[in-house]
Amino acid sequence: MEIRGRRDIPPGPLLIACNHIGDADPPALLHAMPEPIEYVAAADLWERPLLPPLLSFYAPIRVRRDGGLTLDTIRQVLEALERGERVAIFPEGGISDDAQLREAREGVGYLALKAGVPILPVAMWGTERLFDDWRHGRRGHIVIHIGEPFRLPPLDPARRREQRAEATQRIMCEIARLLPPAYRGVYANCVSEGE
Repeated sequence: MEIRGRRDIPPGPLLIACNHIGDADPPALLHAMPEPIEYVAAADLWERPLLPPLLSFYAPIRVRRDGGLTLDTIRQVLEALERGERVAIFPEGGISDDAQLREAREGVGYLALKAGVPILPVAMWGTERLFDDWRHGRRGHIVIHIGEPFRLPPLDPARRREQRAEATQRIMCEIARLLPPAYRGVYANCVSEGE
């Protein structure tokens, strides 16, 4: 595993936003972070065999995959951040089928605006083929690129919907900048030539 940018992680609460391309993403991200993190994870994962005990290590905040963030999920995330914890979320709401960024759900933008904490963009690649590599006796290579933390302007109730969309776009563009071009998907236009 190659980790880039780890030294840039500030102390205190963080909303960690990462692309999602493989089943190994959560444990890989957990390993890359110098301090424990909490995850926002799809509630239906608790219904799969063998997963619930593993999920209890890193995914205590559940979200409905079909309906997005509920008031309870928002409350749990905000409370965790107020306690000074680090909360990770995969803004795309699931694993990308082709390992490219797909349209993010706006819940991440809303959480970021509402919490007012720094956002830490993270990009990873290599996890999409990790299990296939192992099956064929190859050693997998995962790269986790941790970006520069940034803040968004305070939430303006008069512009809530517009600001949520802008915040989500900014977060996803920051993730896209950290990825090789082949992984940028629908956010490829965020990155200028040479970046």
